[in-house]
Amino acid sequence: LSVNDCYLTAKAEGLSPSDDVESASTIFYYDTDLGLLSYYNSCYIDNDGYTAVGETPVVSFFNIAANDTDKYNLCIDGTFWGIDNEGALCRYENVSDSENAENMEWSVEEVEYLPVSITALGYATLYAGVALEVPENVSAHTIVVDGDEALLSKPLDVIPAGCGVVLVVEEELDETTVYEFPVVTDDEVVENNALRGTVASTFIEPDVDTAYYTLANLDDVPVFYMAEIVGGK
Repeated sequence: LSVNDCYLTAKAEGLSPSDDVESASTIFYYDTDLGLLSYYNSCYIDNDGYTAVGETPVVSFFNIAANDTDKYNLCIDGTFWGIDNEGALCRYENVSDSENAENMEWSVEEVEYLPVSITALGYATLYAGVALEVPENVSAHTIVVDGDEALLSKPLDVIPAGCGVVLVVEEELDETTVYEFPVVTDDEVVENNALRGTVASTFIEPDVDTAYYTLANLDDVPVFYMAEIVGGK
C-alpha cells in the first residue's frame, strides 16, 4: 500500500510510512473477517481505532473502498488516512477535498513472495493465509499424531493456504537467514495435520483439559515443548 512513493508499515509502535518496499513490515493480507493484517507481526487492522489487547499491539485499520480501477481510499469511522506532502501519516476528514485528494489515493501492489526468517538453528514454524511454494534448501512438513508420537509428513512442494508447517533448513546456517517463499495459487487441502495457526495475533482461552505445545529452542534443542498458558497468553 503506497501513496506518494511512501509505503504503509505496521510495527509494534503502530502505523508509519516508509520508503523501504522490501521490508516485511510493508506486507499486508486482507481477511474479510479481520480486515487488513500485517504480515510482519500478525497485528490486524479493524474498524475501532488504534488499540491494544494485553501487551500485544493490535493495529487498527480500515474498510477498503475502491475509488477507481487502481486507487483506493482507506477509511476509519468516517476519517480517511493518507500520507501528506511531508511524508507523514495523517488523517483527512473529507475524501473529496481536491487539495489533498492525491494524498489519500493508495496504490495496491501485489506481493510475489513472503520473506521467512529462520534462525541459525535451522527450524521454524509457518502459517499463512495464502499458498506458498517451498524454496530450495528448505523442507516443509505437517505433523501427524500417531498414538504417543508426533511424526513429520513427507516434504511438501507447496504449502496450502491456512496450513501450519514445520520448516527445516537443509543447509548449515551461521546466522538468521531470510528465505523467499513465492505466493502461488493452489486449492490443495492437507488432512490430519495436528498443527494449528492463525494469521492474526490471538489470545488463547486456556482449557485445563488441553495441553498446548509450541516449537521452542532450549539449550540449542528445537522441540515442541508444553507451553504454560497464563492469562490467555
